[in-house]
Amino acid sequence: MNEYVISESFDMENKEAWIMSGKADSAEEFAKNEMIEGYDMYVTAMDVAFIKYHTGESYMIFCID
Repeated sequence: MNEYVISESFDMENKEAWIMSGKADSAEEFAKNEMIEGYDMYVTAMDVAFIKYHTGESYMIFCID
């Protein structure tokens, strides 16, 4: 399992935007386990998930290991 971060920024270096972290086997799995329903998700080949809620909020999930 790897360590993943949910960020309010699409800049991975912006640690002030990191709102949560945890362990999972993939960004998609972490999103499914931790995000509240009602979002669209795009997962890249580089194991990064982009989450967009219908309310307009956007997040990025990525591995920090």
